[in-house]
Amino acid sequence: MTGQSGSGLVLHTQVRAQSMPSLVSELVSRAKRRLPTRLYLANVHMLMEAADDADFAAVLARSEFVLADGKPLCWWQRLVNGISCPQLRGIDLVLALCRRAAAEGLRVGIYGGHAQDDLQRAVQQLQQLVPGLLVCYQHAPAWQPQPARCDPLQLQQMQLAELDIILVALGCPKQEVWIDQYSAKLPALQLGIGAVIDFLSGRRQQAPRWVQRLALEWFFRWLQEPRRLAPRYLKHNPRFLISLCRAWWQQRSR
Repeated sequence: MTGQSGSGLVLHTQVRAQSMPSLVSELVSRAKRRLPTRLYLANVHMLMEAADDADFAAVLARSEFVLADGKPLCWWQRLVNGISCPQLRGIDLVLALCRRAAAEGLRVGIYGGHAQDDLQRAVQQLQQLVPGLLVCYQHAPAWQPQPARCDPLQLQQMQLAELDIILVALGCPKQEVWIDQYSAKLPALQLGIGAVIDFLSGRRQQAPRWVQRLALEWFFRWLQEPRRLAPRYLKHNPRFLISLCRAWWQQRSR
């Protein structure tokens, strides 16, 4: 059974399994046609938030793409659903998509980040990594509680910029709710990109590749932000692993 592609339920959320080249080609095609598209990069935190909040689960269900950013989701797909599911890390997808966007002349906007200075550094780094990338809009909004609202002036500026791709970095679940709310008003490919702006700006360090291969990226991030992340990991990770073991056992017993 293992080796099939497609999508499968992880907890209660449909997660798509797709290779990076195939995904990027599909996303660029949709962006060029200005098809409103909502893409979320899921990890344990996101899916457990959805399991605990029916409204947020509905936000994920309405999206066109939910993809596995977290390695445990790939484990679930393989062990429970029999699907070979590549891990699609946010930073890797953003760089691959931006390279194609630059080649196609697509207009990119970025909404999010902790502060305008951080966002500016991230944009500069992104344009160094991807020469020719057209970043036609950038804004780091002031912090807001969930749900985040877009200032009418910023919404108008994004509409006037005629963006093909919008990268939204407000953190989960705020960015997914924001995208769901404004997708109809911004006919573009919209991606929730989490900490990618922090990685590009140098605010946070990426885990080394060997750490990623061992599925310990979460631990590397916890070492950088123990107070913020410890409550999340203690709340979500054990419950996810218990659910994975239960689903695997049920699948094995059939």
